[in-house]
Amino acid sequence: CSPLGEGLPDQVARMAVNTIDTKISNSTEAKVVLLEDVKKSLDSSLDSWAKEISKDFVKKCKPYGISIISALVKSEYFNGKGMNILIQNPTTKTIKYVYITLVGYNPVNDAEDVSPGKKSITLTLVGPLAPNEFGNYIFNYVWKTNLVKYAKIINVKVKYMDNSIKVVPNPNLVYNEKISDLLQSIDDIKETLK
Repeated sequence: CSPLGEGLPDQVARMAVNTIDTKISNSTEAKVVLLEDVKKSLDSSLDSWAKEISKDFVKKCKPYGISIISALVKSEYFNGKGMNILIQNPTTKTIKYVYITLVGYNPVNDAEDVSPGKKSITLTLVGPLAPNEFGNYIFNYVWKTNLVKYAKIINVKVKYMDNSIKVVPNPNLVYNEKISDLLQSIDDIKETLK
């Protein structure tokens, strides 16, 4: 079984053909309705596919106390880059804080400074994040340069409401870069549908 799911392109194609067969017309109004229906169907399919992709990964993260669904460098800023981090709490305890340390890299794979002489930065994600709840965190101007193309997570620590702490022994146990990249692609597709 493919970790990315199966059949999405075939499902989308069948859905589009069915919609076209039932609504095709020479009128402009019908074509606009058709296009909107196809966009909505595709958007809905992409959302459900993305949830399925991340579901198995989240289950594997439960022993480590956190699941990082995506961690993406955002470039919507003038002379700087930020981060958008989506997490899920796979445990039965409420999360108080998540500390994620990362390093940003430029197009030739050299680490960029966060501040003079400092390559890594720890971002604090503030809860509370109840069991099975998702949290989406946006950090503006993490780097004061437009050179950062991607970031690598080098450390993850979770603090719960009872003040217990769990340190993830290897960030790759709770973050899958391929899933994050795929979810970014899905977001890009959805953005073009708007």
